[in-house]
Amino acid sequence: MADDAKPILVLGYGNPLRRDDGLGARVVEVIAREEWPGVRTHTAQQLTPELAAEIAATCVVIFVDASVRRGVETSRRQATELEAASTHVCDPRGLLGLAGTVYDAAPDSWLVSVGGEDFTLGEDLSRIGRANCDEAVEAVRRIVWSVRETEKRAPMIQSGGAGSACPKYP
Repeated sequence: MADDAKPILVLGYGNPLRRDDGLGARVVEVIAREEWPGVRTHTAQQLTPELAAEIAATCVVIFVDASVRRGVETSRRQATELEAASTHVCDPRGLLGLAGTVYDAAPDSWLVSVGGEDFTLGEDLSRIGRANCDEAVEAVRRIVWSVRETEKRAPMIQSGGAGSACPKYP
């Protein structure tokens, strides 16, 4: 990553006191402990408008959240037009829209959905949650690797506002 390139943000969210609902934060905690170069991590119980500034300071954001679906799924995310914005909670598309509206930023983004089975009170992950946590870390690693490979090949372009240099991702 070039010295002036923005880092990748991996943002995990969910309630760690509701067992598998905390999977997003748990995945990000693993990544933070491993200290991946050029990757910033952030955990939150829920997505709030205040996170738009942190998102705007990146070229790529990877959202990680628990899901009631099986396994681990990755998908691209795009900003949505801002409607009546909540001051308490957002979704990934709304936060991307807010980053674009307020900061003129348009980072590429992904959502990694991590399947869980037990969302009752408690702090331990279920057996399936633990297995999917490991799989999700690897899914994020593949996204980061893909971004890094693209950075090596892609010319830097002006995007994301404030004169930031971000590579163009496929």
